[in-house]
Amino acid sequence: MTEPTKRHGFQTELAPSKSDACAGFAASGSIDPCTWADELYKGVVPGPWLCCYMLRRFGWPNAGSDDYKNLCSWSLTTPIDGLYLLVTPYLGSSNLHFAVNFNKVVQSQIGKDPGREAYFARRETAVLRWWNATGRKLYTIGGGTVEGDEDVLVHPYSEQDGKVWGLWKRTPAHAKLGANKLPAGLWRWLGQFVDEQHPKAKLPRITKREQAARVSRYNLRVKAAITATLKDLLRPTYVRDISFTPFGSIEDSPEAIERYSNQKTAEYFHGAGNTPEYWFTRGEPRTSQKTKKIQAVTSEVGENHGRNGRLLSRPTKQLINK
Repeated sequence: MTEPTKRHGFQTELAPSKSDACAGFAASGSIDPCTWADELYKGVVPGPWLCCYMLRRFGWPNAGSDDYKNLCSWSLTTPIDGLYLLVTPYLGSSNLHFAVNFNKVVQSQIGKDPGREAYFARRETAVLRWWNATGRKLYTIGGGTVEGDEDVLVHPYSEQDGKVWGLWKRTPAHAKLGANKLPAGLWRWLGQFVDEQHPKAKLPRITKREQAARVSRYNLRVKAAITATLKDLLRPTYVRDISFTPFGSIEDSPEAIERYSNQKTAEYFHGAGNTPEYWFTRGEPRTSQKTKKIQAVTSEVGENHGRNGRLLSRPTKQLINK
């Protein structure tokens, strides 16, 4: 992974070809890269420009994607090892380009929600206490036919083939069933019914302290890492003497000009100009002699490439062709 520098900050790159990513999502709880993009960019990134930018700067897409819903995807590194930003250019009018992937280590931390976990634990205990003390004397949980039983069905859970599974009012017909236990995992479903029909039970509500703890310190680090990667995508790259960002040309597109802020140019990927068949050998990239020569000249030219990162000026091309 590219290390941060004091001068230019974090610089992202393609995730390793043998990435350890095992899961991911577009948004979950406090993790929402699309919303973070809205906050950072303060505008919608055009999908076509983003696709051109990703292809020019990073090369061939290195992540799989839905063949119907998506165009292509890139997985990029972030300042947190094992956390990746997934970029999938979206052709609609929103920032639905971004998602996160992660390995098992990050997954074990990113899914934690201390505030919610504390609240759910209190609420589950309260629901079970109400059921054991009051609920199972009034109701039974099981299945029955809809027709003719509407008067005793009080809280449906699911329905299939004319039978409803749910909460039923106890009648003499249910006397033989006894006082059944609440099946595991149904306390939230039952809690909704208790709130509506038995408000005197006063089930717990989430506290301000629990609400404040819903965003863990680790998830704050995740937001900072993803935001740093999104910010790095504002660095312009170029084709010939045209420098551009995901918002378009930094000379012709007002949206790109507004967000350019003299950021350091990002070089285009060093396999540019080669076909995928040539560039990938056994799944790993190789560098052609032409590419090596371009890199050498690029290094020699250094900062004397003119404004807007136009590295391949005519004098440079002449050096390459020698």
